Amino acid sequence: MPFIRDWGKAATFNFDLRELDNVDFQVGAVHAAGDTKIMSDEGAETNTANGFVDEGQGYSITLTAAEMRAARISIPIVDQTGPKAWRDTSLKIETRGHALAQHRVSNKNLESLIESQRKAHTVQGNIYYVDPINGATHASGARGGRDDPYSLVQDCHDNAITDRNHDIIILIAGEAAAITMLTEAVILTKSYFFIRGPGRDFCWTRSGNGDTIIITGDGIELQGFQLQTAATGAGDGIAATDADFLRIKDLWVNKTQGDGIHLVRCNNAQIEQNTFQESGQGGSGQGIHIVGTGGTSNYNVLIENTLSDVAGHGIHIEQGTTLHTIIQRNIIHGATGWGINIGGSSTDALVMENWLGNNASGSINDGGTTSVLINNQQWAKDTVATEARLAELDGANLPADIAALPTAAEVNAEVVDAISTDTYPEPGQGAPPATASLVGKVGTLHKNLRNKKTTTATQESLFNDDAATVDSKSALSDAGGTFTKGEMETGP
Repeated sequence: MPFIRDWGKAATFNFDLRELDNVDFQVGAVHAAGDTKIMSDEGAETNTANGFVDEGQGYSITLTAAEMRAARISIPIVDQTGPKAWRDTSLKIETRGHALAQHRVSNKNLESLIESQRKAHTVQGNIYYVDPINGATHASGARGGRDDPYSLVQDCHDNAITDRNHDIIILIAGEAAAITMLTEAVILTKSYFFIRGPGRDFCWTRSGNGDTIIITGDGIELQGFQLQTAATGAGDGIAATDADFLRIKDLWVNKTQGDGIHLVRCNNAQIEQNTFQESGQGGSGQGIHIVGTGGTSNYNVLIENTLSDVAGHGIHIEQGTTLHTIIQRNIIHGATGWGINIGGSSTDALVMENWLGNNASGSINDGGTTSVLINNQQWAKDTVATEARLAELDGANLPADIAALPTAAEVNAEVVDAISTDTYPEPGQGAPPATASLVGKVGTLHKNLRNKKTTTATQESLFNDDAATVDSKSALSDAGGTFTKGEMETGP
């Protein structure tokens, strides 16, 4: 049965030695050079750094951290003198808890169960760690374990990640008293691996001009950290080209000089539950910018993102071919351009259940073909309840505002005045309408009682105040003893 110990950690192993006849323990053996050798992962044998130690009835040997950096370790213990003082023996060791260990994790089944609950982009390969504060480089011995993390993502990507192996890089917030800052521009070319951070207390930025994260590999996931560009110059937070099946989730994208996320010829991306604040600080940029130039950017899903104060469009789709984009349940406000700008390259975009407000150019500009816009809500800044107006409604001003309202007596006087004092002209020429205001109906009754009327065998006429112009008339008839007066119609 092999010993199981942690990869990369110094460890001590206890063992016994037997007399040559294999009857009794050999006691009092003294280590000499060459008595203990080490073979790591079926490599060449070398002398161990430490010799064994006599513990009384048994012995112990300590392997260094460097010697424990192997999956399988064999320690032959062979007396180099003649005749030998003990029978040949050996120790067998297997390591655990590292991507390069024999037993990669302590409970593989538990890891698989946890990852199986994710909708997509599940970890099935190796786990590596990046700690900008306490990590080191590959050249100086780091291998990405929890106890020997890399300090830079690019170093881990280039030296540890296996292409299309569903490996994961876990970002460690190693700064004890503040937000952990990772200042690094990276180019991610390998496919189907994932980078996950601890949340808002880890911020990834870069120095100098350019994009912070460039992606050309497929199936990459980024999740759980703040993302920025340098404070000057130009550059996007994430710039992906010809990269399909990306998943970008739970990022805080803050003050990028250019676009927050810029996708060129990327298909089937999921951009969900991210927060974008003040994209386009270099003068112009979009929150999320999808471009199909020279190809397609189809079937991309943008869902439940919040975009605030973008110096451009909140979401912008343009150029090439962009089919079946889904833009759903996003909150977009304060953009200097459109909240959502759908260019002529777009076909069959579905834009639904978004909330948009105070975007300078407007909420949604649909220049695409057969777009579907459903249940999008728009709001505008309240022109009355502004901060300045709310400041007026304090304890000093509110009583005065209430006092300025008309009293009940003043309202009553206005009503009495409208009924008893104000005058109204009589209705003009025409048939009295079936639906009229109260003033019109009362005026028609008054006109019918006051003004001149004439009656013949066939017509009754109601005159204007001038007693010469017939304003309304009705037909009269008598048939079989029944007298009929028709509905009033216009004169003359």
